[in-house]
Amino acid sequence: MPPTGFAEGVHARVVMELLGHSQMRTTTDIYSHVLPALAQHAADRMDAVLLADLGTPARPARPPE
Repeated sequence: MPPTGFAEGVHARVVMELLGHSQMRTTTDIYSHVLPALAQHAADRMDAVLLADLGTPARPARPPE
């Protein structure tokens, strides 16, 4: 569930609480392998928004792995 939760945009705090972790660091340490893919997906989405505002065709966003 956690990688899917992160990929679906669920905030780390919510994932932490659902898993019963007492600290967010525990959750992010365990599932940190998911975060780089999410960062790339977010960057792709921002790229699409910013380029659309300039009238430039955007690259399609890559789904998180």
